[in-house]
Amino acid sequence: MGIRIGVDIGIASVGAAVVNDEYEVLEAVSNLFESADASKNVERRGARQAKRLLRRRKNRLTDFDKLWEKYNQIVPINKRTDVVELRVKGLKEELTKDEMYFILKYMLKHRGISYLEDADDSKGGSDYKEALRFNGGQLKEFYPCEIQKQRIDNYNQYRGNNTVENEDGSKVHISNVFTTSSYRKELTAIFERQSQLLESIGKDFAEKYLDIWNRKREYYVGPGNDKSRTDYGKYTTIWDDEKGEYKTEDNIFEKLIGKCSIYKDERRAAAASLTAQEFNLLNDLNNITVNYRKLEQDEKEKIIKTVKESDSVNIRKIIKACIGEEINELSGAREDKDGKEEFHKFEQYNKLRKEFTSAKLDITRFSRESFDLIAEILTLNTQKEAIEKSIALNKLDVTKEEMEVLISVRRKNGQLFNKWQSMSLKIMNELIPDLYARPVNQMVLLTEMGVFKSDTEVYKDCKKIPTEKILENIYNPVVNRSIRVAVNVINALIDKYGYPEEIIVEMPRDRNSDEEKKRIQDTQKNNEKELKLIVDRVKNEYGIEIKEEHFKNQKNLVLKLKLWNEQGEKCLYSGERIAISDLLEKPYLFEIDHIIPKSVSFDDSRSNKVLVFADENQEKGNKTPYQYLSNLNREWDFDELTNYALSLRAKNKNLKTKVNNLLCREDITKVEVLKGFLSRNLNDTRYASKVVLNVLQGYFRQKNNDTKIKVIRGSFTHELRN
Repeated sequence: MGIRIGVDIGIASVGAAVVNDEYEVLEAVSNLFESADASKNVERRGARQAKRLLRRRKNRLTDFDKLWEKYNQIVPINKRTDVVELRVKGLKEELTKDEMYFILKYMLKHRGISYLEDADDSKGGSDYKEALRFNGGQLKEFYPCEIQKQRIDNYNQYRGNNTVENEDGSKVHISNVFTTSSYRKELTAIFERQSQLLESIGKDFAEKYLDIWNRKREYYVGPGNDKSRTDYGKYTTIWDDEKGEYKTEDNIFEKLIGKCSIYKDERRAAAASLTAQEFNLLNDLNNITVNYRKLEQDEKEKIIKTVKESDSVNIRKIIKACIGEEINELSGAREDKDGKEEFHKFEQYNKLRKEFTSAKLDITRFSRESFDLIAEILTLNTQKEAIEKSIALNKLDVTKEEMEVLISVRRKNGQLFNKWQSMSLKIMNELIPDLYARPVNQMVLLTEMGVFKSDTEVYKDCKKIPTEKILENIYNPVVNRSIRVAVNVINALIDKYGYPEEIIVEMPRDRNSDEEKKRIQDTQKNNEKELKLIVDRVKNEYGIEIKEEHFKNQKNLVLKLKLWNEQGEKCLYSGERIAISDLLEKPYLFEIDHIIPKSVSFDDSRSNKVLVFADENQEKGNKTPYQYLSNLNREWDFDELTNYALSLRAKNKNLKTKVNNLLCREDITKVEVLKGFLSRNLNDTRYASKVVLNVLQGYFRQKNNDTKIKVIRGSFTHELRN
């Protein structure tokens, strides 16, 4: 007796059912568990970080008291709350020893923010960023204590982030966040004015005090120390038998970056490296077919060279120019979440190149190896001092002017320097010549190298579906936990019933609850914004005010208005204009239609809906626009619809899927076509889904079992329930 297993994987539950050939339910089970919540990890990390910062501050203050007493000075018993005024006084007047003590102790508590050095002074951004820019401007004339004193006098406050009102009614955003270098300059100025006092304390006191003040844990050390070891930092708990002591690493680069997926002893490369950028674009070019052929080596070389020299990168235009022919067909390109073609564009290199050119510098003087190392340094470091120190440690030939450009670009474009490749520079440099010479991508080359093991090798010792094999490439904690439970359920069902004919899996969303809430909130905001623009447009262009009662009296008016606006105010089945007054006052004249009938497509999304006249919709019936309009002898036929739909897509790239539905020429009365629409829903292309599919298929192949695996979209089962 053949059986089929269906598994529904949710973020907090896994349901499974077993049916026989007659689709009688043999078993139905449900496993409920608490959803994994990554936000709790953030809370724990934040608590640990706060604890470390407090401990380090306490150590600084304790060491300062010891230093003060070491120079035969008495620690004052009383406390002072007017330290801001004392600091201002210390810039111009002589201080007592007690006053100096209070200033120095206060400054150890408030050392500024190092990552704000040379903060971006460009316009735009939040009130907080605006306040930081305002501080940056004031620091050109004043020390932090003088700015704080002015705010006490003018606004009776200086702490926190606030919006205050001036006497003239204008508002200004102020923040008590200043750079570390600005506090260091203030300290230096106070030390210079109090030189006589410091000499009476001890000539080298100021130097030793600054050693404490400047003390900072380097990023490459990580947490822990020699007495409190942890494997998350350089002071590991790994015992070295040869040395008879715990292992202390030089840095934690490997822990931060990870190892190459091919050469396990090599570090992964920064995505901003020149090698990675070239490697990625070559893969893109080898994946596409242009005018029904693959690109030649000399064409790829021209395209790469042009992209690296262009201030504005349009890949289609560059390909057209480099191959010397019009592009009539281009397929195989990657697509973003909105279905738009996506190519790598040497974004990091071009950003740096343009900034170098603006500063009259030549970026091409750096070798590939030097640029790759600079890219790694910019990806690892966010702080000016750390970048400078790392470049010096690696003995890179970088001038002062070049250093300023590198730091400026890193500061303003953090999102360009925050990713790592899964491979090392070593393997990418080995593959690049072949990527130029042959029209194949990295997976083909790696397979030829024998990098990937056969199913026989991978699963030969597995008596059950290997949970860890699936989970090693799924990093989302929510999905990871759910799949672990699901695989255990499938293994248990196989133990009980034997190998099934089919396993059908519905995957969970690749989001945790917080991400899902944010997605919903973002969608709601975008929907509100879109509706408001339409309402304002109707009022401005037609003098008609859309009121609340319109929405109460007409079902789906919000969607109708969006479709009306999206379609250029036209019924796509008749070509006639839809008057906004009729849409609001005569709703019976219009209907929302599924372009591809829902009974065929199982698609209830907006991209499969249009606003049309009700009588046109009745005439169209259960057909596609092509089947309907091709049989009508009138001016607005399928050719007219095609031209109009393509013009809509040219104005709005988000309409790609809708236009594809409108121009569909498939005969939905044929069984093969119906199966095609069905199979599209039985194919979830998300990353986690493909991982599950590949492992399950590989496992059953190794067992010489013909169990079929299908991973389906959740939206499909949702439509079946409807």
